[in-house]
Parts: sequence; C-alpha cells; structure tokens
Amino acid sequence: MAPDAGLTLHSGRLRRFLVCSSLNLFLCHLCYPYTRIIGAEQEIKVSLVFSNQLFAHSLNKYMKLLKVAAGVLNQIPLAWDHNRKNIVDAIEEAKRQEVSLLCLTELCISGYGCEDAFFAQNTIDQSIASLLEIVPYTNDIAVAVGLPLRHNNRTFDVACLIANKRILGFVAKQYMANNGVHYESRWFQPWPPYVRDEIKIGDFTYPFGDVVFDLSGVRIGFEICEDAWVANRPGRILYERG
Repeated sequence: MAPDAGLTLHSGRLRRFLVCSSLNLFLCHLCYPYTRIIGAEQEIKVSLVFSNQLFAHSLNKYMKLLKVAAGVLNQIPLAWDHNRKNIVDAIEEAKRQEVSLLCLTELCISGYGCEDAFFAQNTIDQSIASLLEIVPYTNDIAVAVGLPLRHNNRTFDVACLIANKRILGFVAKQYMANNGVHYESRWFQPWPPYVRDEIKIGDFTYPFGDVVFDLSGVRIGFEICEDAWVANRPGRILYERG
C-alpha cells in the first residue's frame, strides 16, 4: 500500500503579495518592511483534509481574498506514476475544498532524492511528461509543483505555477542546500536574482528564472526551501520589487 499523504494548511488574509516556499508558505503584508507569518499552521498526517476555512474581515473593500493550502506528499524518487497520482489526488481534494492556490513540495514530480539520476536526460524528460499530464487536472485552481528542468545545458530546481490548465511559468531556486545530508550544488545550478529568461517546452515558450506572477490581482513569488533560510532571502527582494 502507498503511504498516506500529509498536508499542511496555512490560512490567512492576503493583501497584495504571497511568497510561497516548498513546505513553507509565507503570507506577506507589503505594508510592513519584513515578512510576517499570518494564520495558524495545522499538520494533518492521515489523508488530504483541509481543516480551516480562509476568512477575514477586509481592511478595505478592494482587498482580494484567496484560500491557500500547502500540501506535503509522500513521494518516491523516480516513481513517476506514484508521484503523479499523489499530486493529482491532492489537486482533486483541494478543488473539493475550494482552494484557490495549492503549493506542493520541492521536486514533487521527480521526488527529491534522485541524486545522480538528476544528471540523466531521461529524468528531465520524464519530469516534463508528468508535468504535462498533471496540467489538465488544474481547471479552476492554481497549483505550484516542483521538478528539475534543464536550461542552457544546466539543471535547475524549479517551481512551476499552473492555473486553469495553463502553465504560467517556472521559478528557479536561487540558493542550494549544502549542509548536513544536503549537497544540491552537485546537481543544480543557482539562479541569479532579478534575471528572467524563457524556456521552450513542446510548442510553447514560458517565463523562466526569477519570475513574479499575478493571480486575480495578487502578486505571487516563490522561495524554494533553502531560499527561505538565507539572510538575504528572495522574499525580501520580492517585497522590495512590490
């Protein structure tokens, strides 16, 4: 039997900006100079259940509200069918719970622990194939998924934002984890801040790199794991960019 999936839900009031991190979700007010974590965190170990309803009294009538969920899945390196099923199941449950934005984990498509298999072109190709199979399930929801991608002959750890069956773009991780059991710089290149490029997948070209998205009037940027643990974190730069 496949292990049960877990899910963490952070909920709160969103004014203008979100900074989304793998395993962490930071809901940011631009009216403060530093990021504040808003709302309660609750971890659910068995089944994909969302426990809290996003609600808040608007400070002004123009505030836009989104229901946001961060999901943690039990993925297996290179187990493409298993990983894809977990992702699709999470998306379906999120839609049932009327979630607006679902953030899934770093490298959830391929699995995190692929190690030197990240060097293999087949790992990149299979990740892209799985991504394209997941896209049709994203009607009426925005979903962030993680996967490895190769760009200009270098491999990057990226988050892909999908909404309403459309890929909106890819954000590349800027800081690699290299302490303890982590040695990400063996496989991945860090992406420089402020740099945006394009990548072609199939017949379409998408934004790639340091990308900011707009979702129903809410600007969304991403931090991927280690990005959130460094002093000059991308979230600060995103705040300064407005």
